[in-house]
Amino acid sequence: MANLVTLSCPTCGAAIRVAGNVNSLDCEHCHNHFILENQVQKIPAAEQDKLRPLVTYTHQLGQWLRVGDYEICVHEIFEEKIKNQWMVYANVEYRNQVQTTLSCRVGQWIMFDTENYSYDGVSQSQFFEDKGRPRLSERIIAPRTGVRGWLAFKKPLQAEMERLQFLTGYMSEHTVNFMLKAESTG
Repeated sequence: MANLVTLSCPTCGAAIRVAGNVNSLDCEHCHNHFILENQVQKIPAAEQDKLRPLVTYTHQLGQWLRVGDYEICVHEIFEEKIKNQWMVYANVEYRNQVQTTLSCRVGQWIMFDTENYSYDGVSQSQFFEDKGRPRLSERIIAPRTGVRGWLAFKKPLQAEMERLQFLTGYMSEHTVNFMLKAESTG
């Protein structure tokens, strides 16, 4: 019989019971999927209620997620045609709950299609201000403050977007994937 361990969900705090020899878990309450750096049995007991997953997969918008030192929320994602160009818009928010400053960069966000091609955000003002959507600006986030703004991605006509990914840094392993499709996350 497997050695079961009870952990707290990194997103909602619900109890999750998993075998000690796994490094991924699913929360039945918030439906997020998490990939951990180590097997659960190798995580010290004092850290088991403060998990910091390497990767989080979610289908939930409007949910605060912790990734590394960041807390982020995607409030909405939608497609819209602007002058013969299809765009994908995302309304995102950062919250800094740590004692050091954090950076907010458009480059932390990447859109992927179902064929795994990636798309960087655009910064041209005609895709934002003309629509009443303040663009997410690059800045430093002081402790106990936050920032909110819009991202925009050009979408090729035939592409089907699959996920919006947030990275804590340029070479970071800590990511959150906001899944746009109801298919498998792992």
